[in-house]
Amino acid sequence: MQNKDGNSLLSVGIDVGTTTTHMVLTRLKVDNQQIFNRLPNSSITRREILFKSPVCFTPLKEGCIDGQAVAGLVSSFYKQAGVEPQEVDTGAMIITGESARADNAARVIKEITSLAGDFVVEVAGPKLESALSARGSGAVAYAAATGKTILNADIGGGTTNVALIKGGEIIETTCLNLGGRLLRVEYDGAGFLLTGENQAASLIKEKVLADPESANLTLAQLERVSSLVAELIMDYLTGNAAQEYESLLQALSLTEPPSLLRRESIDEYWFSGGVASRFQNKAGDQAGSVCPFGDIGDLLARAIEKKARQLNLPIKACDDAISATVIGAGMHSLQVSGCTINAETKDLPIKNIRLFKVRTEARPADGNAYHHWLSDQIEKQRSQLGLKEASSEPQAYLAVYLQDLTPEKLGFEKLKQLALALSHFFREEKNNLPCIVVTKEDIAMSLSQILKPLLRDKIIITVDGIDAEEGDFMDLGKSVGNFSDPNCQSLTVVIKTLLFYK
Repeated sequence: MQNKDGNSLLSVGIDVGTTTTHMVLTRLKVDNQQIFNRLPNSSITRREILFKSPVCFTPLKEGCIDGQAVAGLVSSFYKQAGVEPQEVDTGAMIITGESARADNAARVIKEITSLAGDFVVEVAGPKLESALSARGSGAVAYAAATGKTILNADIGGGTTNVALIKGGEIIETTCLNLGGRLLRVEYDGAGFLLTGENQAASLIKEKVLADPESANLTLAQLERVSSLVAELIMDYLTGNAAQEYESLLQALSLTEPPSLLRRESIDEYWFSGGVASRFQNKAGDQAGSVCPFGDIGDLLARAIEKKARQLNLPIKACDDAISATVIGAGMHSLQVSGCTINAETKDLPIKNIRLFKVRTEARPADGNAYHHWLSDQIEKQRSQLGLKEASSEPQAYLAVYLQDLTPEKLGFEKLKQLALALSHFFREEKNNLPCIVVTKEDIAMSLSQILKPLLRDKIIITVDGIDAEEGDFMDLGKSVGNFSDPNCQSLTVVIKTLLFYK
């Protein structure tokens, strides 16, 4: 699988979830697009899935991810694919669900990323995972194309990640601590033996079983548990919980309770995740085969379908539902900045800079409130992604990507107002990292000249001529010259987008 033509990238994606771990290798075709009076712009024009690993259970040890075992699993995937780790150009690894909350998640990241490549690595908290699954399922793209309001529910082993999408924009993300691996079971020929459970399972069993401490359950009891879980999930999605379940839902919610979900009119309910992949799956002929994966996933899938029919909800199970969250590799979009930039080469390269898109059209007319609008937008995005507050995340590189810069906003006075809002935000960050501003429009040098006296003690990097999307990461590389003007310097830029299955 070596890259022999010099114009493609081999990309790896690894998803370590509550229940399963899997890997995908993708060939990304890179083409140059020559633009008049600009350096060539390289971008991804095609992707080809080269290898899909088996979907394997995530190895656990004493309630945490077994990092060594996961690394061994990933190594075996490479061998099956016939690829050496050093052949990989780039990639993304996501740790999701209950696994993301394991004590040794950081150690697992270190062990796996040492196997290959320049990874974009995320321990996906509940809000970020909700956003990832909504994009990976295709719900965001569908909502953008149709203008519909879609609620995407990704039901995995340990969590139900919910995203409300309106017109292609994720309005809200929430997460419920309920999933298909709520109860792990073994069939001994006479009944079902519980081999593992958690706090959520205990709360559910208290509601439906006469003896919640029992480790032996009949099929009828398992079905009652699954039906209650399905009812709780659907109540959470529709915002119509019975009063007796409100406190239970609050106890099981990993985020603040949904707000917009209770007021919006939902056009379609989309389901992804491992449980959704079992929709319309026929029940086994024998009692022991109703839990083929040693959990209540199949029973829960059927119970959710039944509940949705009772509520007459328009539902859709996504194609390749189990892969929706993210198993795709980091899709690298190679670009070259404009020539009118501000950056000192000694400050470069900088890798894995998180881009925050800021809509300049949202700035208020009130001058007293003006300085806070930009900070408010970024903090809202941080909250949606479940990221830490700025004060507790001092070493996280970020860039402000300015959007909606129409010609009437590019005059000196407008740029000065924009610079004031930017300077307010970067001063609030309280770290020594560079202040990085990115635009598509050719204003980087002008903006930097206005920012310098406002941020005298900061390193300022302004880059223009860049296209990026919500949630992208960016690498800033070394400067390169323009053959027609040696004094015109640009930067090599890599935009990294998590690549999802459509």
